[in-house]
Amino acid sequence: MKVSLFMQDIREYLKFDAEIDFNHLSVNKPADQLYDESENETDYIRRAYEYDHEYTAYEVSGEERTH
Repeated sequence: MKVSLFMQDIREYLKFDAEIDFNHLSVNKPADQLYDESENETDYIRRAYEYDHEYTAYEVSGEERTH
């Protein structure tokens, strides 16, 4: 499978706006906690992916989060 960028300027993927605000405390706090608990960058990426996958699943299903 060949993966290609939709936009050539990678900075376009790193912008934030009212809907995507990676500077917000609700994003920074869990990210910092995941980073602090990680053994290395690969572990951090895995943990962030798993956190996002779990969080998104709860948000889509409408179930109450327990953590």
